Amino acid sequence: MKKLTGSIIYVLGMLLNVLIGSLALLYLFGTVIWMHVPLFKALLVAVALASPFLVLSWVLRKIGRSMNPKFKPLPWYRLDKSGKMVGYTDKTN
Repeated sequence: MKKLTGSIIYVLGMLLNVLIGSLALLYLFGTVIWMHVPLFKALLVAVALASPFLVLSWVLRKIGRSMNPKFKPLPWYRLDKSGKMVGYTDKTN
């Protein structure tokens, strides 16, 4: 049940990201192209409007990752069965 809840929360965070990006582009199109607002001012307002929702989606994805180990990021190295890093050469010798 915990994995399923984590998956749902993670997917909600991803969908919220897509929705925020789409709405920000729609807002920028409407203000810059249609209403002739300067681009820099429109970008500042779009960032200010989207920031809280982007933080919320980041928190949702972080919670979803912690609840479901399938979504955890992989390390940049691999470990063998004894726990030593594979592909890592110690250059201190």
